[in-house]
Amino acid sequence: MRAYLRQVRQYNHRYGCDWCLIEAGGAMAREFHNHSQQEINRLLRKKKDFMDFKDYFENNENHLPPSNNRFNGINGISPLLCLHDFDIVRGISVEPMHSISLGVFRKLLNGIINTDAVNIFAKNITRTIFIKEMSQRLIQIKGLTEMPRTPRHLDQLKFWKSCEFDTFLSYYFYPTSYGLLKLPVIRHVSTLARIYYLAHIGPVGQSVLSEINNLVEEFQQGTSTLFGSKYLSYNLHILSHISESLKFLGPNSNVSSYPLEDYMGQLKSKVRRYSHAGPALIRVFMNDFRFKEYVETKIKKWNLVEKEKKFFGLDEKDSKTTKLVQEKIPDKMINIIIEVLNDKYEVQVNPIDLKIFKTIRFRGIRYSTRNYCEKKLRNDAFIRSDEKFYSVEAICEFKAKVLFICRQLETKVTSLSFNGFTGFFSFKLDNTFAIIKESTNYHCVEIESVSTKCIHINSISFHWTNKTNFVIVPFLQNK
Repeated sequence: MRAYLRQVRQYNHRYGCDWCLIEAGGAMAREFHNHSQQEINRLLRKKKDFMDFKDYFENNENHLPPSNNRFNGINGISPLLCLHDFDIVRGISVEPMHSISLGVFRKLLNGIINTDAVNIFAKNITRTIFIKEMSQRLIQIKGLTEMPRTPRHLDQLKFWKSCEFDTFLSYYFYPTSYGLLKLPVIRHVSTLARIYYLAHIGPVGQSVLSEINNLVEEFQQGTSTLFGSKYLSYNLHILSHISESLKFLGPNSNVSSYPLEDYMGQLKSKVRRYSHAGPALIRVFMNDFRFKEYVETKIKKWNLVEKEKKFFGLDEKDSKTTKLVQEKIPDKMINIIIEVLNDKYEVQVNPIDLKIFKTIRFRGIRYSTRNYCEKKLRNDAFIRSDEKFYSVEAICEFKAKVLFICRQLETKVTSLSFNGFTGFFSFKLDNTFAIIKESTNYHCVEIESVSTKCIHINSISFHWTNKTNFVIVPFLQNK
């Protein structure tokens, strides 16, 4: 679609990149060989190239265009050229969902799974052992309630959705791959995770763009070294243009395809006859719009009670607080709660004044106790407040305030000392924290002061070389 709107050749053409004039090699499967950032900047396409092509055809309808290197790959006159303030080259982003998650990372993951190469796997690890062990590690992980999917077995990789590749790359890959893959491979994929992270957060400054350019160059060279030239795909090449996209269009969280894909699912459910999808959708939209307009007009005249508002979908679900009371509370936990509250408020707390919950939904976010999460497929028991991490042991309400009784986790940022293919740099995995130890003391945290929830990856049961627990702060703003 991107090439169609720009009226340029598709990715399998010799000049298939619609951002630059790099010439691809190969016949059937095109190989976009690595180039330096300076060479790519010199060969960047310009809006003037498209305008010159348009002017030539408007004046010479019956003649082929001249032998102009700047016209290579241009296929026709794009309707986007009618937008005078729109830059047809810089105005279209390197979209992360299809180019990174479903493009580069999925191809790398398929390459790891489908190879028996000894330079990929760690000592005594074969492809079969890798698939089995990595799948077991993934299945053990319990994500957050807000995440749409839990990790699945690698045998089902062809059915994975883009959000599963996102979360695996961003959160799970680094702590679960130790002992199964060689360190250069782990560092290589972590480089892509770092690119993905930097491209999503904002603001995008010059230092971030410089780091991304270094990472992209390192990642492209590492792909060629580890996996071979057949992995030098179009998606891998357009990572060279990601810094240009970020510079002019902002973080990738601004240009996410997830809202589009979600809405496409809604459209698909409305289509009855695929042979006439367009007219059918127009009729459905007109009917829906008229009905919504009619209902809104009527509702303004009615005095609805809460139950009626819920029926019409007018209640504010995100702002609604729901609580699930804990029926059986051990005496030991009650004593701990009273002791913590006595220290915090310097008053004698009466157990009658306490309301204790096992899970609570506050401002659209679910929080639960550690004990409640043990048998669940989700884990909402780890939070971050004032740059510190806590595990929630109990949730109580006292003096109209919701409080978490927590244990603090002492952590450190996981740093990756990179001595890879060029060895030019090193970086920190800012959203991944290794747990040093867990405090035996209990702390009181107010629910309003919680900044985010965290994914907890308990790797203590892994029987390979990695024996560290991790907490990971979700950063993908497009979720």
